[in-house]
Amino acid sequence: MLCGGLYPNVAKAESLSNGNVSLGTPSGPVYMHPTSTNHKKGAGQAGAGAAGRIQYLVYLERVQTSRVYLRDSTYVSPLGFLLFGGEITVKHEESEVVVDGWINFKAPARTAVLLKEARRAWEALLDAKIDNPSQSFRGMRGGGLVAAIAKMAESEGKS
Repeated sequence: MLCGGLYPNVAKAESLSNGNVSLGTPSGPVYMHPTSTNHKKGAGQAGAGAAGRIQYLVYLERVQTSRVYLRDSTYVSPLGFLLFGGEITVKHEESEVVVDGWINFKAPARTAVLLKEARRAWEALLDAKIDNPSQSFRGMRGGGLVAAIAKMAESEGKS
């Protein structure tokens, strides 16, 4: 859900061979603010990864002093971006899913298409909820999707 609330404030984090983490956004390189819990070398999920491992994070605030810093950040799973992020493009031949043209994930084409359809259904459900705020998700057509998304998020957190 954080991804949906903070999107498009996204940075790409790549673990480097020296143990540091390189951060970038579509507008250029950024750095983790020294007061951020993700600042320390090895902090957060990306710092613990092998060299070349790429993860993404969302952030609340971007501050420019001597550099452009990110504060209030958290790492987001691929599922978060696919369900709550930007526009999804499925590259069938490459077994890849791309969000907004720059956030890339490997996934079998069938899985990617299913997630894209789940995303469409989720957006339709939210539109219906906005039109009728007093109606419960359970009583809405497609309301079981909320439980399915919660179950996927829960199982992803355990892996």
